[in-house]
Amino acid sequence: MTEFTTREREMLFYLLTKTEPIQIQEIAEALETSERTIQRERERLAQTVAPFDLTLSYIRGRGLQLSGDERHKRELREALLLSHRQLPSADDRQVELAYRLLQEQGMIKLQALAHAMYIAPSTITQDLERIDEWFRHYALELRRKKGLGAEVLGEEINKRRLIVSLIFTQWDVLTFYRFLQGNIHQLP
Repeated sequence: MTEFTTREREMLFYLLTKTEPIQIQEIAEALETSERTIQRERERLAQTVAPFDLTLSYIRGRGLQLSGDERHKRELREALLLSHRQLPSADDRQVELAYRLLQEQGMIKLQALAHAMYIAPSTITQDLERIDEWFRHYALELRRKKGLGAEVLGEEINKRRLIVSLIFTQWDVLTFYRFLQGNIHQLP
């Protein structure tokens, strides 16, 4: 599988949405970076798309254009989607924490949660503060006991409602795509 830098991914996704040449200034504004950065990345980006039988060309006065067969563009788009390996965002981490808590019967040690999620116990504590409202919204109580851990109290139906809500509001397109492709090992 091809690996892409974050900047390559952003630029390529943007270029894949366009059929006409795009001014470098427009790309820079859309990606919230400088024109100089786009210019600097241009040559490497051209080398990155070459294995996909695509061409990145600079048309003086008109901008950058990604050219090639639509099938090859789809292959590039799929490679970009499947190569997405970034650290989970705070939102992703909080969804995972809520899901883990909802799956447990009884107390779960915060130290064990932190270890399982590869984050610091202090991060778990901060995230618990942030997701407490999610539980209250579904008539659930997130109870914490110092030295013992945390647990979710409430009716099972409310726990399931919260899980369904998290799935529908927090699943991103990439995760759903991986799910459809049967790659359950890369799901959060």
